[in-house]
Amino acid sequence: NEFHYDNAGTDQDEFVEVAFPAEMANLNGYYLEFYNGRTGSNHGKRYKTMELSTCVNGGQVGGKKFCSVAVLKFQNGNRGGDGLALVDPNNIVLQFISYEGTITAIQGAAQGMTSTDIGVQETKNTPVGHSLQLGGTGCALSEFAWQSPRSATKGNINSNQVLDNCGGSTNAPTTLPPTQFPTPAP
Repeated sequence: NEFHYDNAGTDQDEFVEVAFPAEMANLNGYYLEFYNGRTGSNHGKRYKTMELSTCVNGGQVGGKKFCSVAVLKFQNGNRGGDGLALVDPNNIVLQFISYEGTITAIQGAAQGMTSTDIGVQETKNTPVGHSLQLGGTGCALSEFAWQSPRSATKGNINSNQVLDNCGGSTNAPTTLPPTQFPTPAP
């Protein structure tokens, strides 16, 4: 639903926020895998895995809860793109997104999958306290688009985001909602 990986000066407060159905108590068993898009032998390799059981809960709006995890050494994507996959407790990839290019994973849960580039990015000039966020109105993924850097809303609904008719879903979490926003999404 939202993430931050690069800003002016030393990177600060890097994170991933996941939106998930309010009826889910927590994200135990779900995890994020981070992938290197650097050209050469590291392209497509997983460089980090993070359990979402430590996700810090934030607000709740429109049938969704928001939680975030701090990410140390979130790669900046400036050498061929980098990405992340949201994986469920059965090791099924719910979403595989990237920034600054696409990646074909060569290991991890997303092995053999090609990421979807979100089409916006942060740079070394992005102001501290900004992030990339999904914006739009609705519940279906097709109703939302990634927005260029804006003031971070970590733990809350994003700028220009309206969750409409999203209550009562039983979908699992997603970083980007596969078919419905009710599933967890970064």
